[in-house]
Amino acid sequence: MKFEKINENKLKIFLSSGEMPSASSLDELMSDTDVARKSFLTILDEAYNKVRI
Repeated sequence: MKFEKINENKLKIFLSSGEMPSASSLDELMSDTDVARKSFLTILDEAYNKVRI
């Protein structure tokens, strides 16, 4: 995963298919499921720890 801080309110996240946590596909990650929510929160937590928004 790569994170790029655009400005104070925006963050760009680069994520390869092999790096998607707990999700088997992009479709699953974009759906409204508990797996997608958990995956999204994991990505945001990692972004927070690396970028310190």
